[in-house]
Amino acid sequence: QVTGQKVALSTMRPMAVQFYQIISLCAFTTPFTLSVLGWDMPRAWYLISSLGFPGWGAVLYSVFFIILISWRIQLAAVKQLGPIAVGLYQVTQPVFCFIFAYFLLGEPIFPHQVVGGVLVCIGLGIFVYGQYLTALKKEREAEQARASENERVPDESPQPREEDDAMEAGRASENVRPRRKHSRSVGLHFASSVSDM
Repeated sequence: QVTGQKVALSTMRPMAVQFYQIISLCAFTTPFTLSVLGWDMPRAWYLISSLGFPGWGAVLYSVFFIILISWRIQLAAVKQLGPIAVGLYQVTQPVFCFIFAYFLLGEPIFPHQVVGGVLVCIGLGIFVYGQYLTALKKEREAEQARASENERVPDESPQPREEDDAMEAGRASENVRPRRKHSRSVGLHFASSVSDM
């Protein structure tokens, strides 16, 4: 069911998928219901008319809370988490059913229900732990990929202070040398002027 929902959600809107689900549910359940009644339509209408307030209350509860709200949440979960995760969480429905039945309706809990609930919780815990390990592995692989990329990138860090000092000293020596040449030319000019005198 959830796999089909995932495929349908790739081409249709959630409300359209929910509408077709309801139509399919009615198409498959109506013949079985009528076959149980022996295809006796007057009897079927009599049962429908004699439901009373509790019966129609149960029908309205199923329509709004189970079909409309729960299915809408399920479709959103399938779209976000995927069919596998949603399918595994769906197996907790019987567990919550007999827990709520015990607290709200006072129904007894049998040992086989407890064993089944424990097995469901163990299976769900194994799945969640596996998802955690998978996410942790992907994170480590991403960190290793980033580290290898950083090793390949050349070092563009600023030059050390010693190299900066050496470059400044070289520039200073270049600026001093022309001054020395100028002083020598001034000295030679002064000496030649003295000799001429």
